[in-house]
Amino acid sequence: MNTVEPELTKVHIDLPNHWWHKGESLWAKPLGGDAYQIENVPFCAYGLNYGDVVHATSDSPDLKPEVRAVLSRSGYQTLRVSFCDQLSK
Repeated sequence: MNTVEPELTKVHIDLPNHWWHKGESLWAKPLGGDAYQIENVPFCAYGLNYGDVVHATSDSPDLKPEVRAVLSRSGYQTLRVSFCDQLSK
């Protein structure tokens, strides 16, 4: 079967108040204009989910587009699970 995958690009979201990372890059499908559909599960960017459509623009040609706003929600939710290193007795 010959399928053509859509071209993906990276978009960036600034996370100035995150406890672990100050920003995250996400794979996204360009939809035209400055709209992009998120194509992976955000690890640190709370409030974004797979399939959300975002508005992203770049401050200069050499920078990734920066997520500015969510245009539409996909309906998906991201569940984050963390495990302790040890179990208490």
